[in-house]
Amino acid sequence: MERLRLTQDQPLPFPLFIPTKTADLAGLQVRLPLQWAAVDAKGLLNWRKQRGADLKPVFDGADSLAVRDYLHVNAECELLAVLNAQDKILESFWAMPRRKALSALRASGFVASTGPTFSVSTLTTGGTLVPRAHNLVMQMRHHRVLHEIQEADLVSIPNLYWEDQRDQQEWITWLKESPSVSVISRDFTRTRSQRAFMDKLNGLMELLAAVGRPFHVLVVGAGPAHAPSALARLAELGFTGSIITSDPLLKASHGRQYVRNARGRLIYAPCPDSDIEELCLYNMRVLEDALFEAVSNTSMAARAVRNLLPIDVAATTRPLDVHWLSATGRAA
Repeated sequence: MERLRLTQDQPLPFPLFIPTKTADLAGLQVRLPLQWAAVDAKGLLNWRKQRGADLKPVFDGADSLAVRDYLHVNAECELLAVLNAQDKILESFWAMPRRKALSALRASGFVASTGPTFSVSTLTTGGTLVPRAHNLVMQMRHHRVLHEIQEADLVSIPNLYWEDQRDQQEWITWLKESPSVSVISRDFTRTRSQRAFMDKLNGLMELLAAVGRPFHVLVVGAGPAHAPSALARLAELGFTGSIITSDPLLKASHGRQYVRNARGRLIYAPCPDSDIEELCLYNMRVLEDALFEAVSNTSMAARAVRNLLPIDVAATTRPLDVHWLSATGRAA
């Protein structure tokens, strides 16, 4: 970590919500009215079990318009690479020509990338202790890729994760010595329970509070059950954040829409008569509204940025006559 040197000269105006897996809308004639979209490692790579991965051809052609067509977003949409994935995919990523791939992403219109989420853990799947050397190697891989991201002229965003208090303190020391770094990432993709989620989030906030300056946190993989409270907790300590999730699109693909329960929390209900395009847009707007509500009474409210374009603007950029719905489920 002593050799890890990153510079984030131009902080990016990340919105409260950034969707992933927009490419999974393949076959639908929809253009999502987004200012930002993210693509995870699985979406970027053709990975292999026994050898290095390749970038999917659409990302290796230096054609930013073709990339955005593939992702179903507007030509002006900013793109973020999120290198979180299962270890088997990241092993294939590690074995590929990474510098070439990252340069290709920059040429095709990506502006930033998070560090990869190589796992660190205490126990193996068999219940035995993981050697500390293994965790050290995984973190060194992460740091190496961060340098390669920066060398490709992408904004390099460290993914903060640690195994014990000593690792946590090393991040605190490094961040204090890296004053230009203001955007960090934390992956919650595999964190399901509310208690485990809040334990990890509280640990992150303790770490950032110890550094003693403002940060923007990319909260990767938090669905509607955790996302509003996560942003509210960050805002309480003076931090801003972005929720990066595919949940609104995945729910729509299964014919489900977001609704509010009696306590005002987002849950989902079957909506079999709606088109996937309609549900995608509806779910994204409902989630974004919930995130704005979560920070509306905090000092961070003035810094909250929307991703989805206003309806009047979006209507001029999308080819479909989508029925816009309000948060109550009635036609707007």
